[in-house]
Amino acid sequence: MARSNFIRLRGKAHLALLAVGLLLMTVAAWADGTSVSFQPVSQCFRDAGASGWTYGGAASPGTSYTGQNSSLTAATGIDAAGQGWLRLTNNQNNQKGSAYYNLPINVSSLGIQVEFTYTAWGGTGADGISMYLFDGATTKFVQGDFGGALGYCAGYGNSPGGLSNAVIGVGIDDYGNFENGYDRCQNYGEPQGHSTGYYTALGMRGPGNGSAGYKWLADVNQKNVSGSVGTFTTFYTPAATVRPTDVQFYRRVRLNISPTDPNNPQNGYTVTLYWATTPNGAFTQMMSAPYPQGNTPPQTGNGAPQFTIPSSWTPLPPTVKFGFAGSTGGATNYHEVRDVYFTEGLPDLSVSQTAPAAVATGSNITYVVTVTNIGSTPASNVTFSDVLPNALTNVRWSCTASAGSSCPAPTSAGTISGQNFSVSGIDLALVGNVTFTIQGQVPVGTSSSLINSASVAGPSGFNDAYLNNNNSVLTTSIDTNPSTANLNLSQVPQTLNSIGVNAVKGAVVQTSTQIYLGQYHPANWWGQLLAYPLGANTSGQLAAGATPNWDASCILTGPPCPTAVSSPPTGAQTSRTMLTWNGTQGVAFAYTSLSSAQQTALNNDPVLSGTTSTGTDVVNYLRGTRSKEQSAGGPFRTRTGVLGDIVDSSPVWVGPPSLSYPTAWGDAIYAGLIPAENAASDTYGSYKTNNATRQHVVYAGSNDGFVHGFGAGNFTSSGTFNTTTNKGQELLAYMPSTVLSQIASNSSGISIGSNFNFTDPGYTHRYFVDATPGTGDLYYNGAWHTWLVGGLGGGGQGLYVLDITNPANFTQSNASSLVVKEINLSNIACANNSNCKNDLGYTYGTPIIRRMHSGDWAVIFGNGYNSSTGTAAIFIATVKNGGAGTNSGGQAWTIYELDTGAGPVSDPTGQHRANGINYVSSADMDGDHIIDYLYAGDLYGNLWRFDVTSCNPPGVAGAGCAGAWAVSKFGGTSSTALFSAVNATGTPQPITTQVQVLSVPSPVGQPRIEVMFGTGKNIETADQLPNNSPTGVQSIYGIWDWDMANWNALSQAQYASLTGMQSIGRSVMQQQTVLGSYNASGQAFAGAGTGFRTLSTNAVCWKNTSSCPSGNNKYGFYLDLPGAGEGVIYNPTLAFGTFVVNSTIPSPNSQGLSCYAPSPPGGWTMAINPLNGGALPNSFFADSTGNFVTIGGQIVSGVYLNAVGSPSFVTFGSKPYMINQDNSGNPNVQQVNPAPNGAGQRRTWTELR
Repeated sequence: MARSNFIRLRGKAHLALLAVGLLLMTVAAWADGTSVSFQPVSQCFRDAGASGWTYGGAASPGTSYTGQNSSLTAATGIDAAGQGWLRLTNNQNNQKGSAYYNLPINVSSLGIQVEFTYTAWGGTGADGISMYLFDGATTKFVQGDFGGALGYCAGYGNSPGGLSNAVIGVGIDDYGNFENGYDRCQNYGEPQGHSTGYYTALGMRGPGNGSAGYKWLADVNQKNVSGSVGTFTTFYTPAATVRPTDVQFYRRVRLNISPTDPNNPQNGYTVTLYWATTPNGAFTQMMSAPYPQGNTPPQTGNGAPQFTIPSSWTPLPPTVKFGFAGSTGGATNYHEVRDVYFTEGLPDLSVSQTAPAAVATGSNITYVVTVTNIGSTPASNVTFSDVLPNALTNVRWSCTASAGSSCPAPTSAGTISGQNFSVSGIDLALVGNVTFTIQGQVPVGTSSSLINSASVAGPSGFNDAYLNNNNSVLTTSIDTNPSTANLNLSQVPQTLNSIGVNAVKGAVVQTSTQIYLGQYHPANWWGQLLAYPLGANTSGQLAAGATPNWDASCILTGPPCPTAVSSPPTGAQTSRTMLTWNGTQGVAFAYTSLSSAQQTALNNDPVLSGTTSTGTDVVNYLRGTRSKEQSAGGPFRTRTGVLGDIVDSSPVWVGPPSLSYPTAWGDAIYAGLIPAENAASDTYGSYKTNNATRQHVVYAGSNDGFVHGFGAGNFTSSGTFNTTTNKGQELLAYMPSTVLSQIASNSSGISIGSNFNFTDPGYTHRYFVDATPGTGDLYYNGAWHTWLVGGLGGGGQGLYVLDITNPANFTQSNASSLVVKEINLSNIACANNSNCKNDLGYTYGTPIIRRMHSGDWAVIFGNGYNSSTGTAAIFIATVKNGGAGTNSGGQAWTIYELDTGAGPVSDPTGQHRANGINYVSSADMDGDHIIDYLYAGDLYGNLWRFDVTSCNPPGVAGAGCAGAWAVSKFGGTSSTALFSAVNATGTPQPITTQVQVLSVPSPVGQPRIEVMFGTGKNIETADQLPNNSPTGVQSIYGIWDWDMANWNALSQAQYASLTGMQSIGRSVMQQQTVLGSYNASGQAFAGAGTGFRTLSTNAVCWKNTSSCPSGNNKYGFYLDLPGAGEGVIYNPTLAFGTFVVNSTIPSPNSQGLSCYAPSPPGGWTMAINPLNGGALPNSFFADSTGNFVTIGGQIVSGVYLNAVGSPSFVTFGSKPYMINQDNSGNPNVQQVNPAPNGAGQRRTWTELR
């Protein structure tokens, strides 16, 4: 995401895909005696893991059945992750398999409904599949007999015994034995033998335990099936070696158990079985029976002891667990299941809400209200109503829906006038939901608690069986002494890919140029890093190759490659250089090299409980060893690929040194200071020459806990590209100690839904190394070096520093010199603040490496989010020459903190939220390669400047230099923001991306320093719910830094300045607007396909100038982004005289409990003129043929590319090109049209690095 000296697409792709696994939704407690609450459950079985499920097979009763345990086909490699099934049996004789959900589900008075899809194929037709429920209080699970008993009934002679504490079993019976009262299910049923032709069949059997019960309830078979059902078969009859498609064979089964009287469930239930034979087709009722009595059986059977319903059942138990079993005998089939939904047995709508427990007056309060269909049938035209607190003002609402459901038409956002709010037209699919975000202001002086009452009502004729959960009342108190409200940092990504380019910024494309595409797969959380060639297509235009040169995932995992590559490896890479930090120095990532505390953390991995495996095995697993994964009989999660998911860490290419540093250094402000760089025999020029042939490496952080470095070729001494070193081999992997301490633990404390343990088969996802690293060259100890410096993103509070000067030295024996340092909560200490560790938060931004006026080089980074104090600050870690024994790398470190003081007490919303800074940008005002100012935005929307023009760090007095580094005051007496971003409603707009600092010429007089940036946020879980109302509007800004008086007194490089104190708000800024959004035909853009945007070009009448005949009072400009929830969450860039940024429009729907992902978000790529914040003189974007387009005669300033991350720019054949990646993971290469004088001459602007 951060800028560096190499072109790459930075940031993350924004695609709202959640792992298709088990999901739970807890709704409000009910006041009935049956249960405390009901939890809808979905389990899709499409991935390589299934939280909460226990697998069985060979160890179950029935000694003649010797098949393997049931398995997930995505875990065993049979199917791609996201496309898998739960396989209960193979198509071999005498197989058995089972899986059950080992967490109790509360049973409400409305009963139970279970839906699932199955397939049976590839054999000769036996035995079948069962779905069963059993008492949730069961602690010792016993599977029923197999064969015709399908894992449910007791067996011949009622031995060895049936399913423990069984409630009901459904048999999908290929051979007809489950319904047979004389086979392994001996308590009533069809007659003995098959001569009467009742097979194949569907059957239901009742409760039982051990040798008692399992009575026949009902069946449908070839003999009694209704003619209206059509062709009746339970399996795919043609011979097949490939699983049939849904068109060839589709079965979705629904078991409904609903009370005859919901108010008196003890009077009994009705069980009904349905199935559908086409995707999304109607369900057909197959059978129905009273429960637990059953229908009148056709035969008595061999007889079995009857089961007595326990007194705690009514007649269903208070909680249930459920599962599936399958078996084969003399005949066979593959038996597979997926897409399971567990809901209530009758229609039921519910409403729940969240809001702060307390709120301060003068602030905003946000209610998140969710309407959910937890019952048995879809609901259309649902009405949502809300009685708001009377005190609220400026109330607005927005809505988002889960996939398959919809918000009220025709709008999903608006304002609320008065206390009462009601909307209709909501459609709710099975397990569907809609979420309303309602925000209002609490006036100053409010003293009474705020009471919000939400309700939901079904349409006329919708028989909502339980009305007590149709209302929700929430009370929020007025807080007179509010505490810090930490951010709810998301641990589930909303993104898909990231991308990089190995071309030095502004360089031409060479034959060696590659695009590096990092991506992740939410199905089992694995990643890829693909290297695509970049060159001319058949039309002579620059394009990405169709086939990548290599895939790092395939290198580490071994073939077959998930994506076809030009030169696939013959096996998995086995020799790896892997490092970590043991608390004092870099060491090999090997168990014996770790500290005792680190070894203890790994030995305490909960997955090891009850096994013979140890912490050594955990280390080996993390190193890529797969011999103890579940698929190999071990305890650890089966990975699809060894390389973990790459989400927010964009690939960073490091080739030969290429910065424009001088041979002879000089400080333009302090000419008397003698730069240490000039004493070196190794000048920067010689450093570049000596390293011109060094190995190219592309680095990326991954949520397997490592930052990885992969080989990407090198130049020979003659300047040709060496392809033999461009194979994607991993050259280095580093796990930060902060990650090591938590990767094999579950800090969430939740075993289902939020399991953070990377080794656990139930792992759901957690960020570990999830920030883009920065790279740079620096000088110390008489030599130049190249460093890689990165944070952890949502993975932790810390920073790592690696010396990557010479990849030839990448060995584990060199760990102490390769790992320069880690900065984390255990060791950070600041020279000017002994408690600065309290200000270090989760480090999302990319650090920068810069030269300071003190003569030192420094690593500079924002303090991040959710620090203990919640303040906004930056850290400057200076690197001095170190004496012998200073540390392994020979540097002496001193860290300084510059704290803005903008913490929770100054939260502009009054909610005492934690603040923080993500990215820091530098400005070299006079071109001497020494940093003069630093700029950064914070979560509150403040734009800060940090004055580092002094040669003195804070608290240090130096000769010939006044003052010290500090936060700028802008004419005040304390730290003051240059600008605070708020939209038209007065709502603060967060700045979470990098700001761009540039010098813009003035028609008359000195140039201005301008800071351009966009606003938006994608950090918290709530950010997945787009705010479509006016309070959610985000913007792009250009702000004049008018306070240059002190600088002008120091330097000959002069900039436009004002005196006194100035106040910048929207009223003194020029507004630009999106004039229209169009499709290729010039019609209104509907949100799909190719789209074009046009912008206004209003003149900016700058303050204290004669730019305009009148009204010269402007300090900058702004552009409000008009898309629903549209914002800037990727770093903007400056190229060819243009500010270019990819905006994001969140998906209109959310995951919910569906087994299918919602639609991805969209987004516009905007090209904005830095002179006025509006349109450029010419269209910046070209179409696929290279023609620069206009729409209705208007200049095109934006194209709807659905691009993610930050764009990169290269030149090919004298033509400039922009490289993006779309939200489907595909590279997008497009020719662009530089602004006049923008291509290389920079007469319209100068970027200040």
